[in-house]
Order: sequence, then structure tokens, then C-alpha cells
Amino acid sequence: MIRNIVTAAALTTAVLGGIATVGSVAAQATPIGTVNCVSVPTGSKLVTTCTNTDLGPGTMNYSLLCTNLVFEWYHTERIGPTSTQTMIRDCGPGAHPILWGSSGVTDYQQLQNYQNQQNMDRYSR
Repeated sequence: MIRNIVTAAALTTAVLGGIATVGSVAAQATPIGTVNCVSVPTGSKLVTTCTNTDLGPGTMNYSLLCTNLVFEWYHTERIGPTSTQTMIRDCGPGAHPILWGSSGVTDYQQLQNYQNQQNMDRYSR
């Protein structure tokens, strides 16, 4: 009887200790970061600043249309891990940005998007 109680207590302690260990490891895990971008027109220029919060590199991009019809579609640059980078594009003398957009993606997110697309293609056949 006492042997069964000791065994049950030891098993309960081991299980609870294992759950606590798994919980603490999960709490210490680093979340997946993102590449966040914002574009601001400043005079004749478009200033795009991106911040990568991921531990791996990523890609940042912007699109721009100026009043003099200078058009740049999806200009892309690389951004390092856990860094901030700025791109500046000048529309030229007397012109200014009228339409623009910016975005970014980490390499990890891009890989996940690719794998998801491959899975969707595979299962849609």
C-alpha cells in the first residue's frame, strides 16, 4: 500500500516536472519576427523605412508613381536580421510622389508562403 502511494507520488512529481519544463521552454522560445515598412513622401522624395524584427534576413520593397510619371513597380532590397533600413527615391525636380506602397517579408515567412502554395497546388489536383 505504502509502495503504491510512493510510486504514485513519484509519477505525479515527474509528470508535473515535465509539464513545467515544457512550459518554460515554450515561454522562452523566440516568436517569429516580421518586416514592417512605412513610406512617407518628403518633398520630391519617397522615404521608405523598414524594420526587421526576425532573427533571419528578409526582403523589403516599395512601389512609386510620381507626378512626372516616373513609375517604379516593386523595387526590392534585402534587409538584415534585427535591423532597420531606409530606401530613398527621388521623383526629380518639380515632381513629387502621388501613389506609393511598401511592404516586407522575412525569409522564413517567404518559405512558409511557398510551402503553403505548394501544398495547395498538390491537394487541388
